[in-house]
Amino acid sequence: IGAQIGRDVDQTDRACIAHALELAENNKSVKWSGRDAGVTYLLTPVRGYKRNGVACRDFNLTTNADRRSDTRNGSACRSSEGAWEIVT
Repeated sequence: IGAQIGRDVDQTDRACIAHALELAENNKSVKWSGRDAGVTYLLTPVRGYKRNGVACRDFNLTTNADRRSDTRNGSACRSSEGAWEIVT
């Protein structure tokens, strides 16, 4: 599922995901509009944890477009450069 999230969002939306993972508290949602008209995203970090000493967070990402809603679960971990990368 996480790989599909990575394929389905553009670079701008990936930056929004990373920003939300950096700043939002667990169970506090962050909403933004995508570059495509009529597309909105709602990201909710669920929990933070360490994986092999690396900071990671699980999250839910809801995409709304064309009167349809799709929610996916994913995980992201910090890279060695400090950026959030979707891993599952």
